[in-house]
Amino acid sequence: MSTPLAESRTAPEKKSIRTLALVSVSHALSHAYSALMPIVYPPVMQELGFGYAQLGIMVGVGNTFMSVLQGIFAFLMHTVRRRVLLTLGNVLLALSCALMPFAGGFAAFFLLNVLARISNSPQHPVGNSLVAENFGRKMRGTAFAINFAGGNAGTLLVPALGTAGVALLGWRATLGIFSVVALIVGLSSLAIPERPLSRPNPGGNTDGGSVRDEGNALGKAGKSWVSTLKDRSVRPVVTAAVVAAGGRGIGVVMVYVPLYLQQGLHLSSVNYATLFTIMMVGSVAGPVLVGRISDSVGRKRMALTTYVLAAAATFSLLLAGGNMSYLVPAMSFLGLVVYSQGAQIQALLADVTTKETRDMAYSVFFTISYLAGAVWSVILGAVIDSLGFTAAFVLMALSYFAGAAALIPAKTR
Repeated sequence: MSTPLAESRTAPEKKSIRTLALVSVSHALSHAYSALMPIVYPPVMQELGFGYAQLGIMVGVGNTFMSVLQGIFAFLMHTVRRRVLLTLGNVLLALSCALMPFAGGFAAFFLLNVLARISNSPQHPVGNSLVAENFGRKMRGTAFAINFAGGNAGTLLVPALGTAGVALLGWRATLGIFSVVALIVGLSSLAIPERPLSRPNPGGNTDGGSVRDEGNALGKAGKSWVSTLKDRSVRPVVTAAVVAAGGRGIGVVMVYVPLYLQQGLHLSSVNYATLFTIMMVGSVAGPVLVGRISDSVGRKRMALTTYVLAAAATFSLLLAGGNMSYLVPAMSFLGLVVYSQGAQIQALLADVTTKETRDMAYSVFFTISYLAGAVWSVILGAVIDSLGFTAAFVLMALSYFAGAAALIPAKTR
């Protein structure tokens, strides 16, 4: 792979800051939905009659579709404005949440839940493309951390408001209200300033008008996708994300830790909401703090450190049991480190790629790592049903250690 092009080290322009702010708001909406659903799931499971295995399958199927669809955005971004892609995804999320209250059975809820997960597929590849384009190497760790923390900020108010909403209004009305918020935030994505991406021309032709040329371009783009995965700089980063997906913040921790607090420890609504909020405060502060440090000491070193600390935090949660005196620091620790490793690994990927290959690398990264996360969701749901939460959390911690081991061979530039 060629040496990355030199990138600006000057302070970001106002348009770059505006882009980061609006991408972060869109990201916050995605995370808010992910935080709301664990609050909604218990009454829905009771009313519609399904268990953790079915929940794991539902989450896994949704994440599978989302993962596969993320792979096409490296191509779509060159033909459709990125802000339009983000807007369409957010509007689809609003529509899905508006229809869920009318679900009369598990099948309908299953399909709408999967559709909502699909609606989130543009967020990471498109949002990261916009952030990476607007911030050079000197500021990239901080910018990615802000985007990641901005997403987690969307979950800060959800535990308290979501719990109160479900208790006072029911899960159907709560989802209906969220759909209105999703629509408003979704439409704000149209205000994102961006420079259009040039359409890739793998075949080197200039007419672009024939079906044959389009077929050749598609074939070469597919080969480029595979060659990106084989790249020695990209492969360790992707491998680390895949094996550590068993403890990813969104899709795993965000689903099963709240359920552990509610169903495993049987905490009161007040204690549950307090602990969930504490974890989310950590998920906002952690990525920003770790991102700033990584700009000085290096992202590979910080990614390795956060993987190991995430494993330690998972074990600390188990050791805390139902004692609030121990649960408060355990949840704080968990929020700080579990949500920091995702931002680090994504920023590291930008460091090891060039401007020309970055969008393709993100396509590969998000498709494969989120597909792995979908498989992990199913596995963990089955483990909880058969062996309990403790076995599932031990497996999550082991996935962090495996991620750190896979990342060791990564070569930074």
